Amino acid sequence: MRNRQAGLLCLVMLFVLFACNPQPTPPPQQALETAKPKASGYPLKIYFHGLITFGQDSGKIWAFLVKANYQPDPPDPAKVTDGDLPPGMFQELQNVPLANRAVWLQNNVPPHFPYIRFKNAIVTGDFQGDPEKGRPIPKADLQFITSATGLSTPKLDLLASANLIHTARSSLSLPTLSTFDTFDRRLVSGSLDTYLAARASIKAGDVTANLVNRCGPISYSFKLASESGCPGVGENLAEEVEVDQQLQDKEKITIDLGTGEKLIVEPKDPTQTLVVEVVNQTQDLIDNPNAKWDCKVKQLHSHLPSFRWFYRLLNPASQAQTGQHYYPCHIIAPKGPPDCPDMLLY
Repeated sequence: MRNRQAGLLCLVMLFVLFACNPQPTPPPQQALETAKPKASGYPLKIYFHGLITFGQDSGKIWAFLVKANYQPDPPDPAKVTDGDLPPGMFQELQNVPLANRAVWLQNNVPPHFPYIRFKNAIVTGDFQGDPEKGRPIPKADLQFITSATGLSTPKLDLLASANLIHTARSSLSLPTLSTFDTFDRRLVSGSLDTYLAARASIKAGDVTANLVNRCGPISYSFKLASESGCPGVGENLAEEVEVDQQLQDKEKITIDLGTGEKLIVEPKDPTQTLVVEVVNQTQDLIDNPNAKWDCKVKQLHSHLPSFRWFYRLLNPASQAQTGQHYYPCHIIAPKGPPDCPDMLLY
């Protein structure tokens, strides 16, 4: 009997030991990763920076790089015409003494230029030079030809828009702007419009408007050219739009410039993200694409009136209503780089 009791006690002890120390099993996420094969291919990210506005049409997202490169830098005020400037700004220029006009133009509407550049990329086809420095793409009509299909619902709520203008100026009486900020259909039909430096169509991927804020959050409101200060309350505004696609192993992408030129791009390191940047920026930013920003030094520019160039992309009747042409101003502006808020047109 004593032996039976001892054996029974051993069995109980073994059961308790096993119950308190079960055989290890992988956690749910680890088990999932073990059962699920690793995704093949590599990620592609396409970024849009600078004076670029966006619209949706026929199942596509359109990126419009507004023409803002009227003269060499600095501009010659004697040669600037009404069509070279945002609507209504030529009349404002006439109130500036001739000797001060070049500085006024540089501080308000410096020339911008369309460029494309790359990171982690081998670029062939109609390309020479350093991929990270890039190349100009004047009058390009960009198409990104990849294996990716399907365009997810775009997340563009943070782009400057009529709705955000109303929100930022909530305490002030405003007209209905959503019907005013409607892009002209000429922008997506046929060849490039006179007021476009370039454009791009996005047919696949996840599209998201991002805050940049490299040196701290920037809070914007909106003002008219006739207003002083920065009335209203602060809002966050996106300063870039990102397109994400997952591509196949060893896939080369084709970027059709629409000018008879094509760029063939593949990742230098296929284990890392391939990055394409489409920019419409001032020459100093193009010349220094990898500049390290010193957040201890005031670097915010005074070029926010350049935003007014977007109003050249409205229909002619709306262009003429310069009293409704709002542009961003800073409520809170920490030290940082000169990023340009982007706009959403309806």
